[in-house]
Amino acid sequence: MTTTCRLLPSLAALAACTSSSPATATVQLAAQPGWNGTSQVFVHTPSGALVSQAQITSSLAVDIDDGDEVTIVLVGGGLTQVFSNVGIERGDVIEVSAEPVGTLVATTVAVDMPSVPGATMWEVGTSYDTNAGAVASSVTTNVPPGTTAMPIIATAYDDTGALAMFAETSAPITGGQAPAVTLHDQIGFRSITVDTTGLPTGATQADVSPYGVVFLGDAALELTQLGTDSIVPIGFGDYISIAATAFGTAETVTAGQVGAGMPTDTVSIDLSAPDLPQISALALSPSQASWTLAGGASYDYISVDLWASSNTSYTYTVMAPAGTSALPFMQLPAELAPPPFDSFSVAATEISNVEGYADALRDPDALFRGGSFEVRSASVPVTDVVRR
Repeated sequence: MTTTCRLLPSLAALAACTSSSPATATVQLAAQPGWNGTSQVFVHTPSGALVSQAQITSSLAVDIDDGDEVTIVLVGGGLTQVFSNVGIERGDVIEVSAEPVGTLVATTVAVDMPSVPGATMWEVGTSYDTNAGAVASSVTTNVPPGTTAMPIIATAYDDTGALAMFAETSAPITGGQAPAVTLHDQIGFRSITVDTTGLPTGATQADVSPYGVVFLGDAALELTQLGTDSIVPIGFGDYISIAATAFGTAETVTAGQVGAGMPTDTVSIDLSAPDLPQISALALSPSQASWTLAGGASYDYISVDLWASSNTSYTYTVMAPAGTSALPFMQLPAELAPPPFDSFSVAATEISNVEGYADALRDPDALFRGGSFEVRSASVPVTDVVRR
């Protein structure tokens, strides 16, 4: 391929630019437990024309011109997942997680609850289902095949609120079923108030959903939500995320913060998303998706999800630099070609500890290691898509 050079400030950089060696980007595939599908990497020109394709198992360097698009296609469990990354530059590193979506196994976990005087209800959660069990002493959850352990967190309640919290970091799973797990590790907890301001147009406090998530390694467990109060553990997990989502008339806004320490009694979340542009005029044509951006300041990237209402076995996700307002559809081999899309959503994202688009490509888990974040998105239902 012919490399494209920019105006660079040094002779050394100029020499590198004129080198005959190809410019490359690196794709890193993080295969999660239970993944047994196939993976391919495609390089496209900015117009969507196919340049190259190759199989990938873990890490692959691909030749690019600055501005090319790199697409990773995962096929497994009856599902085709397309992850496209627009505006790739030489030296970029793209990380994609391959998870066994579509091949999860329903697993019943028998949980031996401790004796908590006055408890009338237990809420149990795992890393694969949100609040998977509501009452009694067992929970049925969906896990990837081959999973041998998972974390469990359980909270006991009476009519007035939480009484106690217990957790296990590695509840065993054998042969698709788990033996009885005794929750003997009682952990501290506290209730915090989530205070939201700056609601999007058309939203009221009734349209706001605060929530908490505890991250433990690669696992994420959603915490109990009680209106604007959330029950959070003390001394359990690596990070805690406190966030809120508001649903306005034309957009959805999510904002929050992630920290390794305990949040204060009141967590304030600004849902006005001052860094992010307004997204409107979403439109689909046979060759591209487009939208309009207005306002906003500095943010990290745009992401797009497209789908076909008649086909649930094909997903198409695009990540693009901030300011992108149109995406051509990429040319893929016939066996991987997408169905006709009839709906999509667009989101702008800012993460405080991510330094722009290239950093977000390289480090998709940065959000889970602390900092604040905000996401503004707009979508169109099938019947409202404008085609042009």
